[in-house]
Amino acid sequence: MDFGSPNQNPLLSKQAIIVLREELEYFVIPPEDGGKSGAGTDQHGIANQVLLDMKRESGVQLLEKKQIFTALQRNVNKENNVAEQHLIDMLCMSGFNRDDAWGYRALEPSRCCISSIALVLLKTGINHPADGSPATVDQQQMATAQKLLLFWRKPARKCWWDGAEAVLPPSKTSPSHVVKLWARRVWTLELSLI
Repeated sequence: MDFGSPNQNPLLSKQAIIVLREELEYFVIPPEDGGKSGAGTDQHGIANQVLLDMKRESGVQLLEKKQIFTALQRNVNKENNVAEQHLIDMLCMSGFNRDDAWGYRALEPSRCCISSIALVLLKTGINHPADGSPATVDQQQMATAQKLLLFWRKPARKCWWDGAEAVLPPSKTSPSHVVKLWARRVWTLELSLI
């Protein structure tokens, strides 16, 4: 199969990097315990210290969940979404592994938001033998890599809601308890050529 000149197929002359970012905004739902936890807001809707502590501890627990595909796979399993499963499969065929962790993950100060990023080299299927013989190309791998070229200079976004729980340790003001979380996840997928 002819892939054309390097001008027509930049994968022949440049290294491609898949850039996957996640912006996770989470919302803590205080337990319905008749006020026993002490979490709440004032008359202006401002969170009290107990609720702020719940948000902070929930964020720390979400931050520790570093596997990239766990939340999306949970969504696939829940809704049987074939397109999302195809996205996971394509990314794993192109350089990611199903058990990969985010390369960078940080809780933003004073916000209930976690930013994550992962970078991998795009597998193009081009193999250069050590003995100096001509390069070979895995046609299926190159075809998948060319599909990802659609995200070069044109990032794609995927957004979904995810439910979770956090087990909060006991504190001076409240016993250990479980709080429910709603998380809005936004993935941005793009390809960078260097």
